[in-house]
Amino acid sequence: MSGCADVCLDMDSDSDSSDFWSESMVKARKPHTCAECGDIITAGALYERASGKSDGEMWSFARLGLAFFVQDVMASPSNTRSGA
Repeated sequence: MSGCADVCLDMDSDSDSSDFWSESMVKARKPHTCAECGDIITAGALYERASGKSDGEMWSFARLGLAFFVQDVMASPSNTRSGA
């Protein structure tokens, strides 16, 4: 199974500290390295491409589609935990 099965999720993706940012799901044309788990994103795989500017510094990263999906679900306002 992929290393993204044990992803470290950075939940601080709000725009308060960013001058600007962009996130999109794209299909890889060449291999990339996942910023979350370090696995290779192979050509043809879906991945998240994010870039922006914070504190005067430009940044960008690639993240496997699974890591992006898990963070999106966890950050959703409708996601609630119910205890037993």
